[in-house]
Amino acid sequence: MKIELIPTEMTPKIMQMLEDKKLIIRMTPNRYEKSCCVYKTDPKYGSHMLISVSVDITDPIYFGVHPGPEEFILVGDNNAKPLYLLMALCQLDEFNKKVKEQTLTSADFITLKMKFNDPFVSFFTMLPVAPHGEFVAKGQNAASSFYVTESSDLGCNKVDMGVYSFDTSKC
Repeated sequence: MKIELIPTEMTPKIMQMLEDKKLIIRMTPNRYEKSCCVYKTDPKYGSHMLISVSVDITDPIYFGVHPGPEEFILVGDNNAKPLYLLMALCQLDEFNKKVKEQTLTSADFITLKMKFNDPFVSFFTMLPVAPHGEFVAKGQNAASSFYVTESSDLGCNKVDMGVYSFDTSKC
């Protein structure tokens, strides 16, 4: 079964909705009045590292989750290929249940057209319960790149999509 993906602009309202669903933690200007620990990583996943991620695939074939959080830092080139972040709109346990019961629909996903360099949407932490993957639009422009920080031994676990696949033709 094909899941049709429809691009959605990254807006503060959309990002707040994802945070309300406990899929991300937003990093926005003046979010915290005092210094504080937003979260702490589990040392079993290793030291922290900064990764430059270059994406040049047109299908979200690496749709999955990490066992710990990862920070997205969308500092990039707006002239590169449009970059998309596909996210399930439910946490992993509910997602797996829907795959098993074959009840997933397009409404269970959001396909964000990543917006670079915007302090209100371009910096956030993806939580370990959030199935997600990145891909780009077809085209001749350069591959899109952004940054991620995560624990060095974090790894990625692809989710079982069962009978489902993605239709990216509108992206």
